Amino acid sequence: MKFSTTVLVLLSAIGVIATPLAGEKAKDYTGAKVFRVKVHTDAEVERMTNIIGSMGLDTWTHHVSKNSNIDVVVHAEDIAKFKQRAGGLLHGVMHEDLAASIQEESKFERYRKSKPSLQ
Repeated sequence: MKFSTTVLVLLSAIGVIATPLAGEKAKDYTGAKVFRVKVHTDAEVERMTNIIGSMGLDTWTHHVSKNSNIDVVVHAEDIAKFKQRAGGLLHGVMHEDLAASIQEESKFERYRKSKPSLQ
């Protein structure tokens, strides 16, 4: 009984944490791209940090250091400006349309109704 109560409390807490705050809108990633940027020097790290900060961009990279990658989410209206400013540091595009990728990844197959036999 104690275990199921603990699980219920934890699941409730997760639901509260995952629920957007009242009045907060979900982000629209339609047309947004995720770029992979390679930085090799401290100067390149500083340059990209300034670009990301000044443009208000999100990253999927927690720690940025030289000789690493930075994955940057760029909304459709900012792509041209970002490409111009990031110049030769762009390595590739991880997602051409982030909203489409999220939608595709959210699809799943239904679980089978019966378990496969172990014969």
